[in-house]
Amino acid sequence: MSLITDLYDMSDLSDLAGLKLPFDINEVMPQCVACLRRQLHKFRNAIDENSKPLHNRFIIDCVGVPKTLLAPKLKTIFSPEEWAQAQELMDPVLWAQNWLVHPDGSPWIARPYQAEVMRCTSPRRALRISRRTGKTDVVSVEIVFHAFTQGDQRILVTAPQKIHTEEIFNRVRGFIHRNPLLSQSVEHDISSPIYKIEISNKSTISGFALGARGKTEGLAVRGQNADRIYIDEMDYADEKAIIGGLFPIMQTTAKVYFTGFSTPTGFKSIYYKICEDDPKYREFHYNYKVLPHWKEVEKDKVNYTELDWCHEMLAEWGESEEGVYKPSYIDKALRAYSYKDQMITGPVHGWRYVIGADWNEKHGAEICVIGQNISGGYFQVVDLRSVEKSEFTQISSVQALVEMNQRWRPEKIYVDAGNGSTNFELLKKMSLQERKAGGNRITARILDILKKYDSGASIVSRDPVTHEARKAPAKPYMVNASIRAFEQGFIRISSEDKILESQFRNYIIQRISPSGTPVYGMRDKSVQDHRLDAFNLAMVGFYIEFGWLKADHVITQAVAAPSPRQIASKGAVVDDRTKDLGDKRPNVSEDSSSPFSPLIGAYLPARTDIGNKLASNRPGWAYDMEIQEEAKYNQRRRSKMRGSHRSGLRTNI
Repeated sequence: MSLITDLYDMSDLSDLAGLKLPFDINEVMPQCVACLRRQLHKFRNAIDENSKPLHNRFIIDCVGVPKTLLAPKLKTIFSPEEWAQAQELMDPVLWAQNWLVHPDGSPWIARPYQAEVMRCTSPRRALRISRRTGKTDVVSVEIVFHAFTQGDQRILVTAPQKIHTEEIFNRVRGFIHRNPLLSQSVEHDISSPIYKIEISNKSTISGFALGARGKTEGLAVRGQNADRIYIDEMDYADEKAIIGGLFPIMQTTAKVYFTGFSTPTGFKSIYYKICEDDPKYREFHYNYKVLPHWKEVEKDKVNYTELDWCHEMLAEWGESEEGVYKPSYIDKALRAYSYKDQMITGPVHGWRYVIGADWNEKHGAEICVIGQNISGGYFQVVDLRSVEKSEFTQISSVQALVEMNQRWRPEKIYVDAGNGSTNFELLKKMSLQERKAGGNRITARILDILKKYDSGASIVSRDPVTHEARKAPAKPYMVNASIRAFEQGFIRISSEDKILESQFRNYIIQRISPSGTPVYGMRDKSVQDHRLDAFNLAMVGFYIEFGWLKADHVITQAVAAPSPRQIASKGAVVDDRTKDLGDKRPNVSEDSSSPFSPLIGAYLPARTDIGNKLASNRPGWAYDMEIQEEAKYNQRRRSKMRGSHRSGLRTNI
């Protein structure tokens, strides 16, 4: 029998014959048969705590989910209404459908995978379920069901942070308050000093924060008693709090029901162990494909790194401890070229450049220039400058950046806001001082292209699944921008740059915060990460300014967008930069005057001006507007001079 395709097959149970089970295999629902087969296969080579083989042994202490909730003969002694009510009390799925509603008033109906979780009678459960698939709803519905249908239930809700517990309590309260009959049964409902709901049948629902991993020992939850324990985001919770606060409750009270649920982090935590190594736990693993709209969700995969997609949407373990950047991607990015050769060549038409600068008084300054080949879409480190600690001063590091700006004429300069605030002001001052007759126009332009990036702040972005605006931590946002570029094969770095290579390989995720934010660190602290930070500042500059990761903004290598000057005339519009594609080039001979041509198949770059011929005599996109911008600058300067009797430095042009 195929384990994958026939887990739920009830027609042939010969593979389960002769097993010692806590239920009659012929009287339970298919989900129990599937669970049994899954557990037997998963632990076929394992041993129990007494070193006895688990081969053909099922040790989950459950009673199964019966096909028939009530004996048919009892139907004769109940009225139809009483019979329906009795069945509801035996089935949380049916009870929720008849008693709970969504905010819009529609009944809460469990999806098939949610129904399996709710009907499972295992006292030990681990829910490894992807984001946005309704696991919090399942738990909230279960809590309400057990609190109202069974008297004197002590239900304990825990999570790493108060906000997680609050989310569950808010959903529980919502379900209760939307049903007047349930709401009337609530005697007390408080949120301080702890969350607590008391019901007239003597059931209580209490909520505590356990603390994040490594932050606390769960003192608040110590000494509590419970009949049911639910722990949200278990893989992010402090393990000492779980061991010292929750597990003792399970050991001192007879048959406590425990449910831990989370998306995985990739660390070998207690949550990992109960999911993968403990045969007493029933693990439920569902990824995003259980959603009815999973194909729409899949379209947003480009907005995730591979590891994030693995954890958040596949609910797989991944390997956070392996490193932020996969060695295979780093190997692929290494190319045989030198920064010295790139410096001699200088800016190339058809490319655009962004500079990233990381300043640190203890370690010096790192300045990284990254160029993007617009037609090819790839990014290449073209220049690096280190200002060592021994020669580091505010003026020397700023002057180094000014020189690199003069050489590469970047679109943007992104600097670290944390240690670079003083340098940021110095750059602004130097730029203003050049805004005068005879001043250095390229240095004067710094004021227009200089950006501060605060890694400790938040970035407003859109949730890839719900598309709602949300605040994302700036540091992971920046790191993820470069990770995705590596994953797509868009990064090129010099194989001679052993410092940057080693910093890529040394960069790790030390832990995940309760809010899901990775905390980065280094395997070997002597390797440092400042050049890597400068690289990432430049990359996030590309991401923010040009949106290069969005699918509709990526210019593929299959064909280049037409030249702006070619658009203005009839005839062929394929740019000369596609000549290396040989016979694969499309033979485009139609008028392509619209910004998007189905024959070309790519959006034109943001700097293309469809309506007017451009003033530049040079081909390419990166500097087509340069002469026009210079003319506008000179016009503003002349207007300012005519409107003022003052002479000398003009700082408000």
